Amino acid sequence: MRLKAFITLLYLLTPTLLHATPPVPTIMVGIHPNSDGNCDTDISTNASYCEANILARETEIGRKFAIDSQYGPFDFTSIPESEWTILNGRMPMYTWGHRIGANNCVYYLDIVNGVYDTQLTAQATYLTTLGPMIVRLMPEMDKTKNTCQFSVDPEIDPVTAGIEFQALWQHVYNIVHPIATQIKWDFSPGVGAFTTGGSSGTPSNLWMDFYPGDSYVDYIGSEIYNLDSDTIRSVVDSPAFNNWYVEAITRNKDLMLSETGAINNDTIPISPQQKWFYSLSKNAASAYPKIKVVVEFDTNGAGGDFRLAGTGEAAFADMSNKIYFSKMP
Repeated sequence: MRLKAFITLLYLLTPTLLHATPPVPTIMVGIHPNSDGNCDTDISTNASYCEANILARETEIGRKFAIDSQYGPFDFTSIPESEWTILNGRMPMYTWGHRIGANNCVYYLDIVNGVYDTQLTAQATYLTTLGPMIVRLMPEMDKTKNTCQFSVDPEIDPVTAGIEFQALWQHVYNIVHPIATQIKWDFSPGVGAFTTGGSSGTPSNLWMDFYPGDSYVDYIGSEIYNLDSDTIRSVVDSPAFNNWYVEAITRNKDLMLSETGAINNDTIPISPQQKWFYSLSKNAASAYPKIKVVVEFDTNGAGGDFRLAGTGEAAFADMSNKIYFSKMP
């Protein structure tokens, strides 16, 4: 009788098993490899630190990362870290910042008025030598901390700032893209541009004031974290995360978590970092199918210590080794 029941059950399940869609590699997982604090914003001088950090994390995680997230100035002439990254089978994501040198800030209207056209043309020519990459052009443009490049404070007058940023993005794109056609462009405002009333508010379309247009953008991203060391929050329970997703999918673009992470705290039953990556692993395919890139911000910065550790690193490793998160460039 037991054998007959087993055969009957197997017969009933066989169509489901045969027609179940197996997971396919969909999300590229990356990291900003700054666990030792030495791979900072100038990857032209600290490339060796970045390389050592990413190799160490890959050994711990048990796989090669798809994306190496790098930060650099507006006036770069070469990006050694990107060159190394591509040679070693990863894709660079270069955050092309608004600084010239250590302290000076590039003024957006100068870019729009052609002051840097010769520089941009030379940079585009250099970028063609690197192969496929993602450029994250001047992110978090909606924040007061980035006022220096605008004629106004973007938090006080987002309409004027938005007009300036759109013109800046379009000008840079129109010079660089026809030359370096292999680049994918990530538009990445701060998470506050997608949320009214702080991180616990409702969806906001403030980000659209800065959006340069569908034809100029490949990814829409943001930086989204759990900033609390003792608050257990999944991505499903995060208003900031969900407001970003609800808003960003309206343009029908691929989405990316350009920076994400949580603080690991193994002194409490469930670490915030563990919960964050476990919930992303569990829900990405079903609830957030437009997300195609996830980049962990592996650093101890002003917003918190987001370095992978303990049960948080274990959850991140488990996520990263799932087939759905295994896409490579």
